[in-house]
Amino acid sequence: MTSIVIQGLYRSKTAAGFSVSRFYLARARRIIPALAALCASLLILGWFFLIPIEYEKLGGHIVSALGFFSNYKFRSRAGYFNPASQENWLLHTWSLSVEWQFYLVFPLMLMTVWKLRPGIVPLKYTLATGFILSLALSVVLSPLRPSDAFYLLPTRAWEMLAGGLAYLATYRHEFSKPNSKRLEALGLALIIVAVLVLDENRSWPGIWAVVPVSGAVAILLANRAESAWTGNALSQWLGTHSYSLYLWHWPMAVALGHLDLRNSAVAVLCGLILTGLLGTLSSRLIENPARKYLAQEKPFVQSIVLIFGILFIAANAQYIKETHGVNSRLPESLRDISSFKFDYEFYREGRCLLRPEQTATALSLCIDAGHAQPSEIVLLWGDSYAAHLYPGLSKMATGKWRLAQMTSIGCPPILGLEMPAKPHCKATNDIILDWIRNEMPNRVILAGNWIIYDWQQVSRTVDTLKSMGVKRIDLVGPAPMWKKNLSSILIETAWKNEAHGHVMPNRLSQGLKPRLSQTDREMKDYAQRAGINFISVYDILCEAGGCQAFVDEPHIDNLIAWDNGHFTVPGSNYVVSKFPP
Repeated sequence: MTSIVIQGLYRSKTAAGFSVSRFYLARARRIIPALAALCASLLILGWFFLIPIEYEKLGGHIVSALGFFSNYKFRSRAGYFNPASQENWLLHTWSLSVEWQFYLVFPLMLMTVWKLRPGIVPLKYTLATGFILSLALSVVLSPLRPSDAFYLLPTRAWEMLAGGLAYLATYRHEFSKPNSKRLEALGLALIIVAVLVLDENRSWPGIWAVVPVSGAVAILLANRAESAWTGNALSQWLGTHSYSLYLWHWPMAVALGHLDLRNSAVAVLCGLILTGLLGTLSSRLIENPARKYLAQEKPFVQSIVLIFGILFIAANAQYIKETHGVNSRLPESLRDISSFKFDYEFYREGRCLLRPEQTATALSLCIDAGHAQPSEIVLLWGDSYAAHLYPGLSKMATGKWRLAQMTSIGCPPILGLEMPAKPHCKATNDIILDWIRNEMPNRVILAGNWIIYDWQQVSRTVDTLKSMGVKRIDLVGPAPMWKKNLSSILIETAWKNEAHGHVMPNRLSQGLKPRLSQTDREMKDYAQRAGINFISVYDILCEAGGCQAFVDEPHIDNLIAWDNGHFTVPGSNYVVSKFPP
């Protein structure tokens, strides 16, 4: 892309030699047809295979993808309580939106610099300055505001500017063959290191993103057309069809999860083959022909065709969103639950349930005064699976004791736990411990989503609390967790149960995540050895026939959980009412 702009500027030695509108149209011809085809395909397939609540989300995501603002949409909904990424068919389009936003700004920046100081050197300094500032911002924001750092252009621009710098570094200059080989080897090594070392527990993008980006830049600088690594038929095929493969790879991964086949090696292999097939067909039948056909038309005609295509698909997607996934397709008895929405305010998110970017200072206002001003204080400590107990505990506490809620998303009550993806977790737990030391609550309730942590480490917290003289420690076991939203599983089950009037079951065994009962037993044994109270949510909600989906008869107002495990207010009230006094 940098070469397109610079060569256009050089042809006339003035900015007039480069047309921004032609540049934008070229990018649109390259990007929009294949993206529109993907979105249209998902809309058609979703009609047949997605329940309304999932179809509604797909409609909203298609609108944001075609409008190239999906990075902002997903950033604003990147909290712990939003749909799992494995269920978002168009999650990958956040990067396409960032790329498009970069395309809008980048040529204007180069043209401005060229007008002021024509020549390659000023452009190099401009790109280098932008690279450094963007990288620095990414490194600083990644631990402090991870969603902003991940999704927004200012913290991602350096990755694209790195490609521009690579072009300028080799402008009218080539490395010798030995040096090209060394650069390529270095680049491949860095990419392999990134694949082996980097995981979801590291702050991202931040400084770690420099490793794979540097690897890619080194391979670009090497520019070895005869390379056995990048010049072979497979690499050339991947490069030729890369955009269409990118578009189809994530929907295929989501489809495997939707069918609960992610753990099947055969299914994953079939998914890879199908991704390659769909990517190739998209490239050969849509991406390349559309680009060539449109390039032959006048700019005005190109613009009309592209804009109409986007608006037509987006309008249908918006209709699907507005009609709650066209829930008229459902039997009337299932329509209410298909559009169920939960108000996070009941968990006091952002105040007493800290988001990952928040520090513990906000927790000072999270001690309920109580109506009778009782002296006894009970502390609720943990992650969002502690916060979902707050509505029930608050109801139980009225006139009996004061309830302090000190919870943080994705941060279990484990002292000394370092979590790069949750940079404030350790400090938050340390501050909570200091508060306990000063206030000495009568009772501490420890709760968390234990099946995703090494829960045995909670013994450090328990031992510390016991040494401090806390009178009562309650360890709450894991809540039932489903493989996707409970309401989705209920609708799917009832929708198939036409013979019995589409009745939703009160208990479900299918769709539960494994290891729940095992973790519950292990924690119960540990609590007995440690001499603390154990509260088994599993025993409250589950038996041989499955786990409760409703607190009473099947009805939207009685739903136990609003996502794949977090309790609704009725669910919280019901479960906590079963706690020992």
